[in-house]
Formats: sequence, structure tokens, C-alpha cells
Amino acid sequence: MAFLVALSSCEARQDEPLVSPIVNSTASKPQASELAALIDQGNSLMDTKQFAEAVEAYGRALESDPANLDVRVDRGTCYRALGQPEKALAEYAKALHQNPNHVNVNRNSGVVLATDLGRNAEAVVYLARYLELVPAATDREQIQLWIEQLKKTNK
Repeated sequence: MAFLVALSSCEARQDEPLVSPIVNSTASKPQASELAALIDQGNSLMDTKQFAEAVEAYGRALESDPANLDVRVDRGTCYRALGQPEKALAEYAKALHQNPNHVNVNRNSGVVLATDLGRNAEAVVYLARYLELVPAATDREQIQLWIEQLKKTNK
């Protein structure tokens, strides 16, 4: 909520502003440029395999913009790289709650469930959904073969 402070007298000195600066209750939240910088920092840290630091940067970005699904997915990917698949899956679940049709979330959820947690039946659901969402996926044949293998090992 922004507000202005009125002058206490009718005359103002020339070196004083007529109104005080606008006070914004969201001043503690990063501005758009600061948010972009946090995301860039997280991306750079992730690219250089500094996953713990990237998790922190992405976390600060998500405090300001919790609806940013790409940041949430990247944070999950960092958790997985740190050997924390349950935390990765928790990030992916939050993203899926916001958008069940997010392509990378479906694919990554399937990968973590199958590769890291051995939850093959659940993995098949997400991987199949990924293929539904991206009929021309470049990894389509590989994912289809993997789904068939997962189904066989789940019997």
C-alpha cells in the first residue's frame, strides 16, 4: 500500500520536496531486476555444478516469485544432483500442483522416481504424460523403451 505524506504548512522550501517518497510495503521483496539477478546467479551456479549454492539462490528467487515454475524445476534438479531425490520430487510436486502440464516437471519427476527412488509404476505415469505433452520429443524412442522396461520390472 503506497501513501503520500502531506505538508504541515502551505509553504515549502525550494530545497524540500512537496511530498515524501512513496513508501512501499513490498520494499523487502526483490525488484524485478533483483529477481532476474537471483535467477541468473542460480543458473550460473548450477552450470558450474555448485548445486548447494544454486539451491540457495533459487530459494531466494522463489521467496519473491513462488509461481516461477522454471526456477522451481531447476531447484529440484539441483537437489537431485546433491543426492536428495525426495527434496527434488517435493519441488516437482509443487510445480505440478501449479501446472500439471509442465513438460520438464513431468519428465524430471519420472526420471527421479525411476532412477533414484525405484518407484517404477509412478515413473511410468509421468514419463507417459511427458510423451503426451510433447508428441515430437527428440528422446521419444528412448523414453518409450524405458517405459516398457519399467513396466516389465514392475510386474
